[in-house]
Amino acid sequence: MAYQQLCGLLCAALCIGGCAHGRHAAPSEETPSAHAVGGKFSHMAPELVRPVDAVVSASGLASKVLQPGKRLRHPQALDQVDLLYTCFRADGAAVRRVAVAPERHRVDQLPVPGLQEGVRWMVVGEKRRFWVPTALVQSGAAQLTDGPLIVDVELVGIVPGILARAAPEDVATPPSDGLQHPSGVVYRVLKEGHQSQQRPRPWDHVELHYDSWRPDGEPVATTRTDGKPDRVALADLIPGLVTVLQTMSAGDQVRAWIPERLTAPGAPAEADDDLVMDVVLLEVLPQPQP
Repeated sequence: MAYQQLCGLLCAALCIGGCAHGRHAAPSEETPSAHAVGGKFSHMAPELVRPVDAVVSASGLASKVLQPGKRLRHPQALDQVDLLYTCFRADGAAVRRVAVAPERHRVDQLPVPGLQEGVRWMVVGEKRRFWVPTALVQSGAAQLTDGPLIVDVELVGIVPGILARAAPEDVATPPSDGLQHPSGVVYRVLKEGHQSQQRPRPWDHVELHYDSWRPDGEPVATTRTDGKPDRVALADLIPGLVTVLQTMSAGDQVRAWIPERLTAPGAPAEADDDLVMDVVLLEVLPQPQP
């Protein structure tokens, strides 16, 4: 089968998967012909070759953030996600584009294994470009295409597969005896860990569990959907959480009340609401100072 046909079939599989798992909206305008010019999409990939500033995972999946999101929550394996996306062949021609009505997929059932991994790095409102190596384009050695894909993805929404645990009784208002940080974050130590161990620095990575809620008790995010903690760079977390983590040592458990101006990347910025977080710092992973 020709390479162009293989890529077209692969990207069409995203649409088929969306039908199987439910769509966010009717996709009637999102067929390839609706966006094609002379049989090809007019939109071309601006970066066919992976740039030097792309982040590359151990699997070989590379990505670059095009637009930061404004939420904390990362999708988990059992969550459903609403996506807008464009798939490009290696020659830059777009072979599939969903630009108006988001498709809904369960994360662990996305037809492209590379996106099962990559979408979990994103937050709502984020746009990210992925360079998907051939081995991560389609599962099963017998079904691998003969080339990679470039996929631009916007994460429009997350439907939690498993909600966070019940909100604590003091979720609505920071306690009067809480520790006050100059940034406006209020926090309370629930359990002390190993105080002799190093606290994370701004350039370090951490492994942690967290649950979070809005002040009305509505769950926002949790790492406990699949039981696996997050391993992440401090620089990729919201400012309020970074503030809290830099007061913690491995084993500490803290509840923090984070004002809305510190709940979005690059604070001060618009955010939806204050955030209450229960955080367990499992491990500090020191990195070389940039």
